[in-house]
Amino acid sequence: MSGNRPLGGIPSARRALPADSGSPQGHHRATRSAGPTFRNAIGFTILGTLIPGVGLIRAGRKVPGWIILGFTIAFAGTIAALAVFRRQWLIALAVNPTFLYGLAVALLVAGVVWVATIVATHVSLRPRPATMTQRSLGAVLVGVLAFAVAAPLAFGAQLSYTQGSLVQTLFGGDNTTATTTKIDAADPWKDKDRLNILILGGDSGGGRASSLGARTDSVMVASIDTHSGATTLFQLPRQTARMPFPKDSPLYAFYPKGFYNGNPSDGEYMLNAMYDNVGQRTGTAILGPTSNFGADVVKLSVGEALGLKLDYYVFVNLDGFVDIIDALGGISLNVNWTVAIGGNEDAVTGKITVKPVAILQPEPDVHLDGTWALAYARSRLLHDDYHRQVQQRCVINAVLKKADPASILANYESIARAGKKTILTDVPSTMLPSMADLALKVKNGNLQSVGFMDGVGGYDSANPNFTEMRAYVQQVLTAQTAAVSSGTSASPTASASASSASVSATPTAQPTSTKSTPTKSTPTPTTTKTPLGAAQDLTDQCAYHPTTEK
Repeated sequence: MSGNRPLGGIPSARRALPADSGSPQGHHRATRSAGPTFRNAIGFTILGTLIPGVGLIRAGRKVPGWIILGFTIAFAGTIAALAVFRRQWLIALAVNPTFLYGLAVALLVAGVVWVATIVATHVSLRPRPATMTQRSLGAVLVGVLAFAVAAPLAFGAQLSYTQGSLVQTLFGGDNTTATTTKIDAADPWKDKDRLNILILGGDSGGGRASSLGARTDSVMVASIDTHSGATTLFQLPRQTARMPFPKDSPLYAFYPKGFYNGNPSDGEYMLNAMYDNVGQRTGTAILGPTSNFGADVVKLSVGEALGLKLDYYVFVNLDGFVDIIDALGGISLNVNWTVAIGGNEDAVTGKITVKPVAILQPEPDVHLDGTWALAYARSRLLHDDYHRQVQQRCVINAVLKKADPASILANYESIARAGKKTILTDVPSTMLPSMADLALKVKNGNLQSVGFMDGVGGYDSANPNFTEMRAYVQQVLTAQTAAVSSGTSASPTASASASSASVSATPTAQPTSTKSTPTKSTPTPTTTKTPLGAAQDLTDQCAYHPTTEK
């Protein structure tokens, strides 16, 4: 029996060898066991990054893991439900400064918690003891995942703060005017089929504030179908005289025959001078409390001229508009006739007194930065104001096309910074959710334009027939509504001009040789079925169909 005891102890010793001896067999088994554990840590660290909380649950930290996972699911589900069922409410949050500032803070906090979750997940799951290689690979992985999470959240926080600041600057102050329409923000389009917005483009010059001394060289009205987003842009020549006022307006007593002194050629009594000049005679208190008397004046007068009740205005300082276009990365336009960049002429003789820096030749899809785009929109040296109107509308069209979500998101901070110093408006903050929703319809809806011009259909900017204009405006809008409903073309008439297109130019172009006395060209109207020409689809109007005009 005693001789058998040593044999009985041998199996026990052998069983202990793999665990606590350095035998080759035990080392092989230990290494094979550590490998999958590290891979497990890697896999759940990545999964826990994509679905926060899952990694902690796998590591045995179930309470914080389930809390984080539950919050993640609840947040994602809420956003998805709002996007599908309550989009208007979601848009309202996107234009609420208080919410946006809070969201910026929340995103930063979420970033810190998310990164901490990634670190805790990996540390809890990695093998113990971990080799130097495992520690190094784990540190690299955690760093990459943390950056992938923190960077977009920090970017989102910055965007949220910028958006809140922009909304507060443009709409947070006392921007109401005496002519601002009172609309029920809870259900704004219930009894309102069209929203009419005055768009003024001008520059203050001479160091004056844009709200105090601007000349509004671009005057348009955007009439928007609130149900479909179909929009018509009506543009009046800047030199239009005898601009009327409603009889029930206090301004009518001062200008019963319109903004007119008996001389239709007096530049101080044309449409583009009203913004600044009317108040100098009447005083700015005549319309009651207002944050922008000049805008009220133009709203009342242009609305009376077109037979429309203008609800809001947007004033764009054209010098600042350069920054917006640059922030978008520039725009692309089609040049359909020669366009002089810069230069000047004698108002009496028409002779060029300052040569242009460049002459843009007809060319499709030319990219322009902000400075060149503005120069193009303002140019009328070789042509008349009608061509300038078309150029301005096509700049707007190009901006609308360029303002896609990707471009806006990538350049939002620069766009917002430019917008703060460029745009004035009386749109109240309560209307922002509905206006943002309507803007999406406008971008995807039918867009047409009507440019009143001397020589077409009997229009005369020195002595406009406002009764005829009002009737035509209603005809155009009625035709557009009917066309959108039936899915046909919105234009009620044939094309009104032989040259109506968009323009663009090569920013690096050098001045080309010009004739000593270039003459302006006036488009020859084609047959029209209405007194004042046709409404034209803006996309077609701004397409590439060059003319031979010099």
